Amino acid sequence: MAVTKSPTETRKSILEAACALFGEYGFNAVSTRMIADKAGVNLGGIHYHFGSKGKLYEEVLKAAHNPETPLSVERLREEMPDLLDTEAGKSHAIYRIVTDYFRRQPLKLESWRRNIIFRELLDPSEYYLKIREAYSKKAVETILELYFAIVPDGNLPDAYAWANYPVSQVVFYSSAASLNQKILDEAMLDNLYRSVIKSTIKTMILLLNLPVPPLLQ
Repeated sequence: MAVTKSPTETRKSILEAACALFGEYGFNAVSTRMIADKAGVNLGGIHYHFGSKGKLYEEVLKAAHNPETPLSVERLREEMPDLLDTEAGKSHAIYRIVTDYFRRQPLKLESWRRNIIFRELLDPSEYYLKIREAYSKKAVETILELYFAIVPDGNLPDAYAWANYPVSQVVFYSSAASLNQKILDEAMLDNLYRSVIKSTIKTMILLLNLPVPPLLQ
């Protein structure tokens, strides 16, 4: 039974319900009626506050992503202008930017966030493609930018292969998240993900024939 709520409370309740349901079942399996019932609001509230199921899903996708601007090559150069002038500096730049990439990924996020991002990484929806520029594409583009800052004469296929290596790790370990959470305790999960990040960065450094920093050895 729907209860009376303020417009702000209604919108929040709808978004929270949609996050949980879309996370658990996916976009196609969830109806606006299911969302309204879980939120405890009238069905018309969804259309009033969000316009459509698709628009609501776009808001859920935005909520699932980290809105912070990825660490960029430009910001690193502002901190350390000579960073990319040495082999060790280039390795450090890879470490900083790829670590920042992993920090915003769904390895240990709430299950609804992880599930939604994982599904969209595997099979991007039209709604995800609308927000990808602002919420996801920039992270990979930053790694591409780093590649060409280190390898100015590199080619685009090699750059994409290198930049998408951490993406592939996120997809793989996100797909195994439910199983890992059942068979590993919190400390073991933390160690697993730290090891994944460390080995990924180390591999990316070695692929460019750069020295591995002591903290990764």
